[in-house]
Amino acid sequence: MGVLGHGSDSSRYLARILIALAVAVATVLVPIGGLPQAQAELTDLPDQTWGVVDRGRSITTSTPAEVMAIAQIGNTIYAGGQFRTVVRRRATDPQYSQPFLAAFDATTGDWIDWWRPQFNGPIFALEASADGSRLYVGGEFTEVNGHPGTAGLVALDPASGRVDHTFTPYVESAFAADPAIVRTLKESEGWLYFGGNFSHATGNDSSTRTRLWKVGRLSTTDAAPDATWRPVVKTGSVWGLDHDPVRDRVYLVGFFETVNNDNPTDKFAVVNDTDGDTILGLNRFPELTPTQDHHFEVIAHDDYVWVAGTQHLVHMLNANDLSINRRWFTGFEPGYHIGGDFQALGIVGDAIFATCHCWGVLRELPNWVTTLSEADDIQPLTDEVQGIMGFDLATGDYISGNWDPDILGQIGGWAVHGAPDGCLWAGGDFNRRAIGDQWRNGLVRWCDDAGQGPPAGPPLQEQPSPETNPPTVPGNVSAADNGDGSATISWNASTDDTAVAYYRVYRDGFMVSATKSLSLTDLSPTPGDSYTVR
Repeated sequence: MGVLGHGSDSSRYLARILIALAVAVATVLVPIGGLPQAQAELTDLPDQTWGVVDRGRSITTSTPAEVMAIAQIGNTIYAGGQFRTVVRRRATDPQYSQPFLAAFDATTGDWIDWWRPQFNGPIFALEASADGSRLYVGGEFTEVNGHPGTAGLVALDPASGRVDHTFTPYVESAFAADPAIVRTLKESEGWLYFGGNFSHATGNDSSTRTRLWKVGRLSTTDAAPDATWRPVVKTGSVWGLDHDPVRDRVYLVGFFETVNNDNPTDKFAVVNDTDGDTILGLNRFPELTPTQDHHFEVIAHDDYVWVAGTQHLVHMLNANDLSINRRWFTGFEPGYHIGGDFQALGIVGDAIFATCHCWGVLRELPNWVTTLSEADDIQPLTDEVQGIMGFDLATGDYISGNWDPDILGQIGGWAVHGAPDGCLWAGGDFNRRAIGDQWRNGLVRWCDDAGQGPPAGPPLQEQPSPETNPPTVPGNVSAADNGDGSATISWNASTDDTAVAYYRVYRDGFMVSATKSLSLTDLSPTPGDSYTVR
């Protein structure tokens, strides 16, 4: 028991011990349902949510964005990226170590503090299984929750954050010093398509090791690679893909030179979903700056294919022949910043939203425009844009002209998600705008002015521990006055036959931190506070 004096006040801080208990709960996995129709108006100010900060180092990309992927299962939002820390809504609030992947309540925006899978590297892709029983995770990591053989791609139990051992692929980069990288995921018709930079994949059975070239697909039953669907992507990396089951196509975008040695297939290619052969004879949209060699995202929806990437462009293509239907360009206008690449696409009801590191103006380009100088001569559609904008899915009309998202950034947005409750979530490096004591960090959300819709399912509930031998009680808890208005809480380590994952520190019954450390500095204690370590 620790005693702490606070200035001249004789009140004491009482630090107590609480024995860790496993609590049995019932959890319902809710499959992802259809999205509602797009809401009439989004709020200008992002709704309050927890955020993420403190980028970790990536060894394979120079893109410094905190959030690079968002997925939802039931009423839980999962955010992955390069962040290492979760933060509350105010700059003065405590921060919590939770690198690369975290879960948030879709209704309240609160961080789910007990859901704590451990990754040792950045996450670039998240995909929810159709039945909501798995969360597929792709990235630059080489180890998950201490399990070997989990490099690049892993499936988690979305309820507990534990590795799903019924789906255990092993992805390799056998010919390079860098680890295998998975940048994009798509589950469709019994397959998990995955792209990035890798050379081999093995399913649950070690005999299924298969040579791949930066893209492949795995059976969702046993993770076995499909040895008949193997497009050959040369040089670089696949950053985005989508499957169009109506037309039996798979679209690939990224930094690459050719697919199946066919030309022109750089940056953007179409292959069939039977054996991965290139589908030739389709239109190739004109490029304003052919020397720029990348696209980031592709979405096939109904009769259109949407492509976002370099040259500051987002394309709406006719799916049958890939001719241009409409396209938009962010560029320079006197008094504004220079536009930048589009990086992510996401469907929200009957709208599609695109994120970019663009803070300039938006123009719609006629098909005859083939150079940057011609693009600059087109009259802008908008005043200054702020990194995210929306278009009508059916017509392509720009729809967010009266919406001010009220965010700033440098690299901009790298993830977009439309929630069943009608809210729009975006992730990236949105971390440069604060209003009052509210601030935006990495993860932001906008809902309809009329109010948020009903939740997609019940809140996520903590799962009972599979252990029968819990850790020992953390001993000798003490509290010390630091003399600057803060207090340091410390304790002795617990021991366990497997591992001690983290400690929870409570102030007056409310959790203020989850940490692996043996001490915590509380920046805003008040006399009479009581601390508990669990």
